[in-house]
Amino acid sequence: LLLRLHPLLLSPSYTATMSLPPAHSPPLLPPALPPPLPPPPPPLTLPPPLSFSHTQG
Repeated sequence: LLLRLHPLLLSPSYTATMSLPPAHSPPLLPPALPPPLPPPPPPLTLPPPLSFSHTQG
């Protein structure tokens, strides 16, 4: 089993990927800042409570 895995570990492609990152990888960028939070919605303005004088007749 070890003799079978040995050529795999010594394969140039495997060692290349382990030693250095691929050339086509994008450069490391600083972490993107999260988008600014939208302003909180205005509080729901409830209409003034109807007086019970005209509802009860």
